[in-house]
Amino acid sequence: MLIIAIDLGKFNSVACIYNTETQEQRFETLATDRGFFETLFKTYNPNLVVVEACGRSGWVSDLCGEMGLEIIVCSTHEDAWLFKNVKRKTDKDDAIKLARLASVNQLVATRVPAKPVRKHRRLIKYRKRTGGTVPGQTGQ
Repeated sequence: MLIIAIDLGKFNSVACIYNTETQEQRFETLATDRGFFETLFKTYNPNLVVVEACGRSGWVSDLCGEMGLEIIVCSTHEDAWLFKNVKRKTDKDDAIKLARLASVNQLVATRVPAKPVRKHRRLIKYRKRTGGTVPGQTGQ
């Protein structure tokens, strides 16, 4: 089974390509961009894609759905993610941890809201930040 686990960053992300049978792993750093992710998924054709829940996980989930790939968007508030005794925390460490936890079914999946719901929530957040007005709309 091939798992691609991605530590999503604002501008760059780190992907761990993990073979569960051989436990072979390799890493790729790529721009956090739909085109780069699509190329990555087409190149490796993974059985599973794993990302942590964050603002960018919505469009990654949408892309996987469009490509027919299984995805787990996981919550990082579970016991497995506690870093009490970790002296080093890097993007590569996070990506391999995602892959290994996915390979032994230790991740707790979280629900990703539908695209229209996410869009509506972003609008509400924007309105709160700008004092309640949206350019081009009249106040109520």
